[in-house]
Amino acid sequence: MMLDIGTEGLRPADTSTRHTEDSVTAEGPRDEDGRLHGKGKERWPDGTDYEGGYSHGMKHGEGCFRWPDGGSYTGQFKDDFMHGQGVYRFADGRVYTGQVANGRMEGHGTFEWPDGRIYKGAYRDDKKEGFGMFRWTDGRCHRGMWQSGKQSGEGVFTTVQGESRRGVWQEGKLVKWTSDPFDDPNPPSIEEVVSIQVIAPHTPPPHNEIILEEQLPSPASPNSEEPTQDHPEAAPTGQETAKPRLSEDEHRNGVDRSADAQNDEGVGEGEGGRGRKKKRVPQAKCCQACVIA
Repeated sequence: MMLDIGTEGLRPADTSTRHTEDSVTAEGPRDEDGRLHGKGKERWPDGTDYEGGYSHGMKHGEGCFRWPDGGSYTGQFKDDFMHGQGVYRFADGRVYTGQVANGRMEGHGTFEWPDGRIYKGAYRDDKKEGFGMFRWTDGRCHRGMWQSGKQSGEGVFTTVQGESRRGVWQEGKLVKWTSDPFDDPNPPSIEEVVSIQVIAPHTPPPHNEIILEEQLPSPASPNSEEPTQDHPEAAPTGQETAKPRLSEDEHRNGVDRSADAQNDEGVGEGEGGRGRKKKRVPQAKCCQACVIA
């Protein structure tokens, strides 16, 4: 049975993440109504803090939001939400760098895991959507189309030995091979994928006027619940297993194995402040999870 990768997100957009206590400090210029306006900063009793731009009490422009657990987002905000270009660092060492819209990964981005796994490509609504490349630490690679966080459509899977094979995937599972195994001595590197036309239904508005701040260090304790599987019959969620490889006989016989990468990303949400009294979460205005998992 194919592994159920579940939904993405670590910080659900519910009341448990919405801190309503007064900020300990709120510094910066104010508008006529006494709301922060311009460059300011706030800090809350639980250790959460934000420093950056404000517009009439809402986080807007460039800023940095830090959570007590060590996670942080450095980048662009709009109307209290992460929006534009930014870097989201998780306390466990995972890092997302790319475009976000209304608190979610949207557009082009790169997601990196502490153990070396990496995905670079298109995102929509916190999930892989469009063209992208996923590479495992042992060198295996899947490059092709994704939908709702899973391989869907045409793609090319490359083994540790550098042997590639074209195929068609659906819902993260291999449907059929469409070519014989072939040597791919010069497959595109992760760095080269960024130059490939990304197929994304939506990208955030222009933000050329804002420059990202230096990325913050992140305390990392590797999370075992990361995507590791490329086989439709994978272990239960949260367990790391050895990654099966295709033998020569399996290649010839077209064994049904997929490069199913467990997808547990989701842009994190923080809690910021509207005005100087309340701390509000810079996340999508909805009840869906919007943090990378």
